[in-house]
Formats: sequence, C-alpha cells, structure tokens
Amino acid sequence: MYDPLQGMMEVIGLLPIAMLFGQSKSVEAFNKGVKLAKAGKYLEAIDETKKSIGFDPKFADAYYNLGEFCQKVDQKELAILHYQKYLELNPAAPDKENVKERIIKLEGNEDALYYSKGLDLLKQGKIDDAIDQFRKVIKVNENHTAARNSLAVCYQEKGKLDEALQEFKEVLRVNPDYPQIHYNIGNVYVLRAEPDKAVYEYKKALESSPEDLDVCYNLGNVYYTKGMVDEAEEIFRKIVEINPDEVDARATLDQIAAEREKRAGEGEQAKHLAQEKADAERVAKEKAEAERKALEKADKERVDREKAEAQLIAREKEGAERLAREKAAAEKLATEKAQVEREMREKLEKELAEKDKKQAVEIKKLKEEMERISREKEDAQRLAREKADAERKAADKADAERRAREKAEKEFEEKLTADAQRLAREKEEAQRLLKEKAAAEARAREQAQAEKFSFEDLQEKIKSEVERIAREKLQVEKVPAAAGSGEPDRYSEEYIAQLKASLKPTDVNTRIELSDIYAELKRFEEATMPLKEILAVHPEYADINFKLAKLYVNIGRFDQAVAHFKLAIAINQNFIEAHRSLAALYMNMGETEMAAHEIEAMNVLQGKGKTASAAQESPRAAQEPPAGKQVEDTELSKKLRNLRKMYDDGLITEEDFKERKKKLLENF
Repeated sequence: MYDPLQGMMEVIGLLPIAMLFGQSKSVEAFNKGVKLAKAGKYLEAIDETKKSIGFDPKFADAYYNLGEFCQKVDQKELAILHYQKYLELNPAAPDKENVKERIIKLEGNEDALYYSKGLDLLKQGKIDDAIDQFRKVIKVNENHTAARNSLAVCYQEKGKLDEALQEFKEVLRVNPDYPQIHYNIGNVYVLRAEPDKAVYEYKKALESSPEDLDVCYNLGNVYYTKGMVDEAEEIFRKIVEINPDEVDARATLDQIAAEREKRAGEGEQAKHLAQEKADAERVAKEKAEAERKALEKADKERVDREKAEAQLIAREKEGAERLAREKAAAEKLATEKAQVEREMREKLEKELAEKDKKQAVEIKKLKEEMERISREKEDAQRLAREKADAERKAADKADAERRAREKAEKEFEEKLTADAQRLAREKEEAQRLLKEKAAAEARAREQAQAEKFSFEDLQEKIKSEVERIAREKLQVEKVPAAAGSGEPDRYSEEYIAQLKASLKPTDVNTRIELSDIYAELKRFEEATMPLKEILAVHPEYADINFKLAKLYVNIGRFDQAVAHFKLAIAINQNFIEAHRSLAALYMNMGETEMAAHEIEAMNVLQGKGKTASAAQESPRAAQEPPAGKQVEDTELSKKLRNLRKMYDDGLITEEDFKERKKKLLENF
C-alpha cells in the first residue's frame, strides 16, 4: 500500500508541483484514506480515496490504493479496473510486474501465470526456480497435468528419479491420454536401470503414437542393450520405413547385420547379399510409402495449425468482448465517481472536522494503551526476576537435600559395614557357644545314661508339660468389673472402644492390654491384630512373638505358632518358656523328635546357672517391650532398631524400610 506518511518527500517527488499548491485537498483526502485503511476501515478509505481522485483524476497512486482497498472488501472487478488505470497513468511504474500479477490473480488465471514463469525458468536452465513455480501451479490446481509433467521433467534433470516417476504417474492417473506420458515414464525406468518396465511403457506409447520415432529409437536401444537383437532389428527397420533418411537407424541395422555376418561365417555371405538386395528393394518400396505418409502427416499438421489459429482468434475475440465489458464498467464507474464527488464536496468540511476530533480521541486512547502495556511489561519483567530467584533458591535447597541424603546414605553404609564386622564376631562367638552347647548336651546325655533316664520318662515329662499348658488355657475367665467404681467394665465394648480410640502409632502397652482383653474374652482372632501391629514396627520384641504364638495355638494355626515361637527364641536365646511351649506344641502335633530337641535345649539353658534360673522363674522379665523391661539386645534387634531410626528421621522411604526389614529377616 502506498503510504505518504512514511515519506512525504516521495510524494513531493511523484506529484506535479501544481498539485502541491493548487490541489492540496486531493493529497489531504489521499492521506486520510491511508489512515482509515490502517485502522481497517476500508469502505471509508475507499470513499476518501475517491474524493482524492475527484480533486485530481490523474493521481496514479490514488488508483493503486483504491485497487488495494477494493481487493480487501472483495470487489475484484473494481480492483482490476483501478489497477489497470494505475498502469495506464504510470506505465513506467517500478512495481509494474507485481501489479500485473495481481490483475491475473484477480481474474482467476493464477495457475497460468505460474506455469508460464516456470517454462521460462526451465528454458533458462534455472531448474530449482522452475520447480518452485510448477509447485505453485499444482497448489492452485492439483489437476494441472502440464505443470505436473514439467515438474517431473525438472526432477528428472536434477536426478530425483523417484520424485519424477511419482509425478509422471500422477499425470497418467489424472489424464491417461496425456501426450508422451508413457514415453516419459519409460525414460525414467531406463535411468533407473529397469529395462523390462521401460519396454512396457514404450510399447504403451506406440499404441497411441505408432510412428513416434523417439519412442521407436528408445525401445530399439533398450532391446539392443538387453541382447534382444531380433526385436531391436525389427524396431530399427520400422524407423527406416517411417523415415528412410534416418541415418542412425540404418547405421544400427548395418551394425546388427555385421554382427550377424561375423557369427554366420563366410559360408553365409552369398545368402546375406541376396537378402540384402531383397531388403534394399523392400526399403525402396517402403521409402515410397513413407513419403506418402509424410505428405499425409504434413496435411494433418496444417489442419492442426489452422485449428489452433481458429482457437487463437476465438480467444482474441473473447478478450475483446471482455475489454468491452471492462470499458462499460469503467464508464459506469466514472459516472458513479462523478456523483460521489458531488455528494462528497457538500459533506467534506463537516466530515473532516468530525474525523479530526475522532482521531484526537483515538490518539489519546492509543497513548493510554501504550502506557498500560509499558506498565504490564515492567510487571512481567519483575515477576520473571522473582521466578528466577525462587527457582535458584529451590535448586540450592534441592542440592542441599541431595548432599544430606548422600551423607546419610554414606553413614548408613559405614554403619552396615561396622554391623557386618560385629556380626562376624558374634557369629564366631555363637559358634563357640554352639560347641559348648554340644558339649553340654553330651554331658546331659551321659548324665541321663548314668541316671538310666528312659525315653518313656521323657515322654511322661513332655506329657505333664502339655497338661499344665492345657490347664492354664482352661483357666482363662472373664474378670468382673469393680463394683461401684463408676468406670466402664474392662471387658465391655465401651472400654474396648475407648482403648482403640486412644491408640497412637507407637503405643505398645495399650495394644498389649487390648490383646489381653480379647484373649480373656476368647476372641483370639481379634487378639492377634494388636500384636501384629506392634511387630510391624518392632519385630525384635521376643515376648510379643511369644504371645502371638500362644494365640495361634488357641486358634489352631500350629504352623504360624511354631514360626513365632522360633522368632521369640531367635531374638532371646535364653527364653526358656518359649522352648517349653514349643516342645509342648510339637508333642501335640506328634513331632516327638522336635519336642525332644526343644526339651534338651531347655535343659541346657537351665544348667547354665543363676542367670538361666532367673529367666526360667520369671520369663516375662526378658519379654517386656520398652514400656516395661528391655528385651535382650541381639544383633537382629539392633539392626532393626537402626533401620527404624533411619525411617523415622526421613532418611529412607517407607518402601525402602519395608524392603530392607524383609531382607534382614530373610537373611536371619
């Protein structure tokens, strides 16, 4: 768009000097039209530009702007007329070609423009530029077969055979009768070294144009290259029939004949000469026939030329009619323009004043909008700085946390190493104790032998122990509530509900009390749940494992009872009551050998002296959790407590805690 606001000196250089002084109103209306167009008010811009032309009918740039404004509001015919008037008034305009292109596009002949440009560039050898133009044609009209064919030729010239073949096949799909299409496809197959496909395409080309010498030559050469000499000779003889003056075809026939003579030998020479003579006579006849066909072909070409000239004349006539219509439209436009000029002169001064006032308001609004945008930009920059500071602080914090985790992991690994070393030492000590235990067992057996302790006595002793445990089980009774205390019965659902409500994650004693109440009420399944919760956090408590095992005995889950008796013994090796209960359970299960083993172990522990006796007399002294008396600090319990501390301190996740605890118990 021509814009005098961007350079008033250009306007001064283009306009006549008289216009600057005598027709200043034309320039003023022109400038207002430009401003209105910038604001998107094209209809008002058209009105102002028409006023400018009314003041100065030879103002070429006004016609150019008027063409642009009409094009914006889709008034294509008027836009064409205004662009043509611009070129008429300014035939040496620097943008002359661009304006012509606009006119062609508005007329709907955009594909013809690009195709013509593409052909010119192809002739100049500018293949890449030609490809761009042909692609533009196809973008406008995807069924433009001539453009696709030319695009394929360009790809072939560039060596892009796959793209060329694809475009030729698209031409064949849109128009199977397109001239030379099979010939073009055959040429691509030759370049792709696919002779069989090339032969097929050349034969298809000869079906529609049997006397096309280019197709015949290429087909004959393919046959000759493949070693199909007879087929090649037939094609080249056909070429000579069509045009006896084809020297290359005759030379090829002579070469084929020479090769045959060489293969046949001198004995066939006379026969060959006779055949050649006959061929010469036949060629003479064929030449006469070819001359006749050439005359017919010339007549046909003349008819085609006359037909093309007639079509050209028809197109010229159509163009003349179009120009007449355009001239009529121009005259109508001139009439409308004169009427608009008369109307506008009357309203000009009033509208100018109103528009100047509106422009002042718009400028003020624009200034306020710019100030608001500036403030928003400053706010955005400040927020960006704050965000960057926050991200940097978060990164520093994350780095500090990572270093803390690495330090904690390193300390944990060092502790595990120390624990492993200590475990090795304890293992050696355990082996020594096992040896002492074996010696004690040997001494016990010797003593039993000396005292003539029979196996029947052992069974009797185990039986009495089982009966004692059974009596203890039968003595479980419900204890009545304290009379007149005012407190809920210890065995009431209200009291049990209060205990549950007061439970905390680390509350061990309350869970033990809740389990005891359930057990006394003979609700053994429910009695196991609080103990399981304690072991989930403190698997190293021997007496909790012992209590849980006794509950499993009452329920009848003997395998689980055995497992927890063993865990209690593993945690506290001096737990004589656990040995005694396990022996009784084995007897009840019919495992007499296992029961005997546990009783021997119990006897060994009882023979250790005062410490063992104290543990036997008061087994609960070694079973109470931290709220009562501390359990024996074995290697397993120490590791479990260390692992729990790491989890409580947030150094490892809950999944890591459970996995490591599981591995410790499995390894144990």
